[in-house]
Amino acid sequence: MPAYAVLFRGINVGGKNIIQMKELSKVLEGAGFSDVQTYIQSGNAVLTYNGKSPEVESHVRESVLSAFGFEPEVMVYTAGEIRTALENNPFKDTDPGRVQAGFMNKLPDNPDIEKMNTIKKESEEFSFSGRIFYLSAPEGIGKSKLASSCEKLIGTDMTMRNMRTVTHIAEMLQN
Repeated sequence: MPAYAVLFRGINVGGKNIIQMKELSKVLEGAGFSDVQTYIQSGNAVLTYNGKSPEVESHVRESVLSAFGFEPEVMVYTAGEIRTALENNPFKDTDPGRVQAGFMNKLPDNPDIEKMNTIKKESEEFSFSGRIFYLSAPEGIGKSKLASSCEKLIGTDMTMRNMRTVTHIAEMLQN
């Protein structure tokens, strides 16, 4: 069965849409997903399922809605897509805790690159590769105006993970 990374957007943030990862695992297993593992409270799951990414996405959303009363935004990536995200990281020489990968739900139509270049700090760099937006923020993601505005400027839903987390998810998918 194919392995997938399911990356949740906007759960366990600011006291809203709270889901304990143990409970999420139980719900996903009960919904027919196999080999379910979660990683940290920001909403990362790996699982196997005999279906395609769009089926995984809709089934996860429906299962969470039924169990927890809200429908989360989820980005689903295959094991191969996660490996490619690591391989295509243009900032490999930067501390992986200072490089963010923005996982998008679709390819952006017309990102506002000019505005992104205007608001980024001099030390920051960004790049796109398919449905992944990379941001190197050496001064920290919390101090980056680009990080807080990039989803709007890119024009599609996205959830960010630092490259340490992406590496850990890739390792989980290998096992």
